[in-house]
Amino acid sequence: DLDFLNRENLERSLAEWTAKTDPLVGELFEKPKVLAEAVIHHGRTNQGLVSVDEMKPLLERFFKPGVMTFRSYQEVFGLDIPKLYEDSFRRLSVFSQFWRRLTGSYRILADEFRTLGLPRERKSDPGRVTLAGLPIAEGRYPGAQIALARHGQLALYRTYGNARTEGGDVAASDDTLWLLFSQTKVLCMAGLWALVEEGKISFMDKVADHLPEFAVRGKADITIHQVATHQAGFPSSHIERDAWLDHAKMRAQVCDFSLEWTPGSRMAYHGRSAHPVLAMVMEAATGEDFRAIIRDRVLAPIGLTHDVVVGVPEAQHDRCADMYYAKGAELPYDNSPELRMAGLPHGGGFATARGMAAFYQMLLGKGRLGEARVFSPRLVEYVSRNHTGELGDGTMGGIPMHRGLGPHVRGMSDRIRGLGTNAHPDTFGHGGAGTSYSWADPASGVSFTYLTNKTAPDPFHSARLDRVSNLVHASID
Repeated sequence: DLDFLNRENLERSLAEWTAKTDPLVGELFEKPKVLAEAVIHHGRTNQGLVSVDEMKPLLERFFKPGVMTFRSYQEVFGLDIPKLYEDSFRRLSVFSQFWRRLTGSYRILADEFRTLGLPRERKSDPGRVTLAGLPIAEGRYPGAQIALARHGQLALYRTYGNARTEGGDVAASDDTLWLLFSQTKVLCMAGLWALVEEGKISFMDKVADHLPEFAVRGKADITIHQVATHQAGFPSSHIERDAWLDHAKMRAQVCDFSLEWTPGSRMAYHGRSAHPVLAMVMEAATGEDFRAIIRDRVLAPIGLTHDVVVGVPEAQHDRCADMYYAKGAELPYDNSPELRMAGLPHGGGFATARGMAAFYQMLLGKGRLGEARVFSPRLVEYVSRNHTGELGDGTMGGIPMHRGLGPHVRGMSDRIRGLGTNAHPDTFGHGGAGTSYSWADPASGVSFTYLTNKTAPDPFHSARLDRVSNLVHASID
């Protein structure tokens, strides 16, 4: 139990342990003169010590030099308190370890214990960072929310800071919905996965099989697989604001996208182009709104419609955290009712951290969450594996993103975004522009979500996500 290990009660706890283990020793430590006589007697009879100089080192094992004041129990018994702390820490659950690391209490206590009973002066550590609270205190973002789950159970859920700051601070709550940005892409793909399992779509279909007018401008042979893995050749294209809620315009605009390079010849993140295309394919294949497909086929069966929302009803807009943007950010989003209702397939979903952690638990459950089954194990295995090998992403600094059909995968490369450098190679997930990440680790059964409400530029954003994710990985046994 780590709770007793602090400066105030360490000695009392050790004294109680000593008295319980050996009552005679415990009694001697309450009587300095008697103990000194016992030590001198032992030195004379058992070690042959005669002079004061010979006796002095033996006495100083128990007493401070020149006085009849006991040393600390740590010094007397040679206890390695830092090691005891580390051993006790490792016996905590993975979730307790992660929480202590994230909040900084692990390092604060570790530093404290290194000084217990030691004569050297304690020095402060100006570089110490509590990764959850300090960025909010520094003004990097108003609020944040984290959730960690394992084996189908929510284990950790925390909310920090404010959902809104303009016109007066409004504290974020556990029920606050946060803009997911590109984490929405995995939800959009989940709707498409459902249609694949219903036989309405195949990943190897050509987009033009479902949207014939898409074939113009050399796009006739582009497959759904190429679009989903960011190899379609139109990474800079995007839909206009007037198409957010008008899906006839959305369909017309995506079909009019122009190629920038030969489809399949390279990979570059199609941040605002790929998933509007896929959403229109879904609508063409079913005659249904893509938002309803995601809600009814994916989220409703596993009970997540309250916590994961693609197209927030107007009555729920007060739950949405406002999003704030770093200076110079070029994202064409705002906090308007139109954005919240649109549920843009590439970046307009909203969720709580617990909702996204639960969604990824469903994927770790091979398509099941509790008793509900929404996907087959084969489907989940297929979409969460690396489909692009070590091909570098042209818009991600050449990093091999190991794209799946929705999430991306850690793999074995030196660098990766968001999932944590220390992640197991099979870990998969997705991030949201300068704000968030969610991921799942099949090796441990852990899923994790980290959401904030202000875009942060690199290098801070990538470094922050890597460190936070690595704290989770460091806590997994």
